[in-house]
Amino acid sequence: MLLALAAALVFIAYTYRYEIASQGLGVLVADQFALLTKTSAYPVLLPDEPTELIAVGRRPAVVAGGTLYMYNPVGEKKAEDRIGGQSTLAAAAGNYLILYTRGGYDVHVLSGDTELYRLHLDNAVQAACISRSGYAAVATAEGSASAVTVYDRSGREEFRWSSPGCVVISLALDQKGARVAVGGVSTEDGTLCSEIHAFSLSASRETISETLTDELLLEVRWRSDGDLAAVTDRAGYALNGKKTLRAEFDAQPTAYAIFEDGAIAAAAGDYLSAHEVRLLRYSPAMKETETFLFDQNVLRLLPFGSDLLIFTGERVLRVTETFDRSALYETTGALQIVPAGKTLYYTTVSRLEGILMH
Repeated sequence: MLLALAAALVFIAYTYRYEIASQGLGVLVADQFALLTKTSAYPVLLPDEPTELIAVGRRPAVVAGGTLYMYNPVGEKKAEDRIGGQSTLAAAAGNYLILYTRGGYDVHVLSGDTELYRLHLDNAVQAACISRSGYAAVATAEGSASAVTVYDRSGREEFRWSSPGCVVISLALDQKGARVAVGGVSTEDGTLCSEIHAFSLSASRETISETLTDELLLEVRWRSDGDLAAVTDRAGYALNGKKTLRAEFDAQPTAYAIFEDGAIAAAAGDYLSAHEVRLLRYSPAMKETETFLFDQNVLRLLPFGSDLLIFTGERVLRVTETFDRSALYETTGALQIVPAGKTLYYTTVSRLEGILMH
C-alpha cells in the first residue's frame, strides 16, 4: 500500500514537475483531486461585473467590484480578497499573485489561496508585479519622482530605486526575483520619452539604461534567455545592456503579445476604416518573420506556448507561428480571456466560463 502510494506520488511529481515548480505541490494535488472526483461548476456566476481576468498557475482569478475571486479547475471558489477601488489590478507568476489599486495605498500578496502579507504604503501605487519566486516589486509616486521597491516573500524590503521625473507604467521581475526591470515615461524639452532601466538586486547595480524619444512604452518583460523585451507604440525591442535590437511597426499596434523567448506578435491597422488588420510576428532577434491580413477586429493577443491566441470578442482563434489556423473557440459575450493550463477561461458581464483546449 505504502509502496503504491509512493509510486503514485513519484509519478505525479515527474509528470507535473514543471507545474509543481510554478504552482506548488499542494495546489496541484488538490486541483487534480477535484478534477477526478467532482463535477464542473462552470459557468460560475460572478457577484459583480468583472474588470480583470488572470491565470494563477492553472487557476483563473477574477477581479470584480474591487475584490479578487480565485477558482479551481472545477469552479470552486478557493480564495476571496478585497482591496476596494475601481482601479483594482492583479498580476500573477506561477502560484504567486499581487493585488493592488492604481492610485491606492494597499498591496496584498498571495501564494495559492493563502495571503502571505499586506502592505500599507505612504505613497500612491503606480504599478506592481510579482515573480515566480514570490518576490514583489511596487512602484509608487513620490512627488515628481517615482520609487521602485522590491520585497522578499515575507514582505521585507530588499531593494529600492528612485527616478526623478519618471512615471512608472511597467515593472518586471525575472523568475528568481534577482533582477528588476522598470519602464516609465517622462518629458524632455516638451518631448515624450520612454525610459527603460534594469537592475541586479544582489549587486544593486544598473545593467540596462535606455531612453526612447517620442515613443510611448507599453510593457517590459524578461525573456527566457535573460535579455529584456519591450514594446512601445512604435516598435518592439530586445535589450541586454550591450546591444539593443529594434523592430519598427508599420502602424501603431492595437494589440500585442510577448512570447517567453522574446518573440513578439502585433496587430496593426484601423479595422473600422480598412475592415482588416495586419498581424505581424517578429523573432527574438527582432526580425519580421510572418505577416497575415486578418478580416476581423482584434481585441487582444495572447501567447499559448509557441501558438498565438487572437481574441475578437465573440471567438478566439488559435494560430501557429506561421499564422495557420489551429483551433477556434466560441466565446460569445466575452469581456476578457486567459489560458490556464489546458483551459481557456473567459468572462462575460456576469459569468466565468471555461473551455477545454485540445
